[in-house]
Amino acid sequence: MEQFQSHVAQAQVQAQVLEFRAQQLLRVKLQQAVVALASKLEPTQNIGVLQVWRPRAAPPSISWQEQQLYADPELFLMGDACFAPFRMLSCQSWQFGHQGMPGRVLRSGCVQVVQNLRIIPDVLHPRSRLSEAVADEVGEVVYVPVFDTTRPHIGPVAVLEALLLARATDSMLVANFISVAGSALAALQLSLSNPLPQPVRRSRLEGRKPRPVHPDSSPDLQETLAAAAAAAAGAQTPAAGNVAIEQQHSAPPSS
Repeated sequence: MEQFQSHVAQAQVQAQVLEFRAQQLLRVKLQQAVVALASKLEPTQNIGVLQVWRPRAAPPSISWQEQQLYADPELFLMGDACFAPFRMLSCQSWQFGHQGMPGRVLRSGCVQVVQNLRIIPDVLHPRSRLSEAVADEVGEVVYVPVFDTTRPHIGPVAVLEALLLARATDSMLVANFISVAGSALAALQLSLSNPLPQPVRRSRLEGRKPRPVHPDSSPDLQETLAAAAAAAAGAQTPAAGNVAIEQQHSAPPSS
């Protein structure tokens, strides 16, 4: 019994060591991704601040509402100094999954774009940490989930949060940011989309009988029906003529 417990404890320690190494490697990759974004997107002209949210290690049974996230103190990109207070407030406290956009993106695993910051309640992140003056400087906010393709079964491992400037010079900034982020992550064995095959959802229309098509709803169908009616009429005309001829020949001559 003691030997079994010793083996279990040893396996747990080994698992913790492997997880620690994986997290360290992930941080290095995320740092390289931030550097790649900085080199291609001209942050001083287009990005207010970019920061990386990471989930705190927790038991698998924990719900997403209880999942805690933190803004990594070393993984960020500051394009405009006016966002420094926002960045500081983001790093000073933990955030639960239901308290703002990073947690929601971590749960959904989908890229999300907030085109108007005002639609987010002011009690939720990022509105809760932005002054009104700084909020006016924000154009769109882009959230990109990060998956580790070497460990796809664990789901998103981080979320990139980019507050784009309203005065940005790039007219296609949102699309370019997502494209550059996708390329930078792919080069590091990371991904912005779930690398696991997703289940195919059956269509709600599958198995239903098709609705009958009204003749007036399709010009092609009208032509088809007209041609069929003409063909049927043509086939009946000779037969009717033959009957008339037979009746004419069989009729007795008139006196």
